Amino acid sequence: MSQHRRAIIALLAVLACTCLGVLSGVTRDDAFERQWQVAIEAIDEALRLGDTAGAAARWREAYGMAVRSGGWSQLVDVGDAALRIGDAPALQPSAASAARQSYLTALYRARAQRSAEGIGRVCEAFLLLGDRDVAERCSRLVAQLTAG
Repeated sequence: MSQHRRAIIALLAVLACTCLGVLSGVTRDDAFERQWQVAIEAIDEALRLGDTAGAAARWREAYGMAVRSGGWSQLVDVGDAALRIGDAPALQPSAASAARQSYLTALYRARAQRSAEGIGRVCEAFLLLGDRDVAERCSRLVAQLTAG
C-alpha cells in the first residue's frame, strides 16, 4: 500500500472517529486516548510477534502522535516503549537515546505545565536509565513546585 493511500485512509479514519465522537458525546480527548492506546498496543503486539522492525515503525508513528499531543504523559509512554524495543537496527538512534529524548521533552512539557506528577514520572524514567544527575534535577524541580 502506498504511503499516500495510507495517509488518506488514516485521514478518513480520523474524520470518522471525530464524527462518531460528536454524535455519541465522546470528547476529542477520549478519542485521542483510544487512538493512543491502540498505537502503544501496536508496538507491543509487533514485539510479541518478534517483529522489531515493525515495532520500530509503530514507535516512530507513536512518537509523532506524542509530540503532537502537547502532553507529557504520551512522551513518557513512548520513551518506555523505546526501551521495550531495545537496540533493534530499525530503531535509530539507540533505544536509550530515543527514550532519553522522549523523557527530556516530557520533562520540558511537565515543567511548563507545572505538573509535579509529570516531573516525578520523568524522574523515575531517568533513574531507570541510570541517569542520576537528571533524576536529581527532576527531584529538585518537584520540590520547588510543591513548595511554592
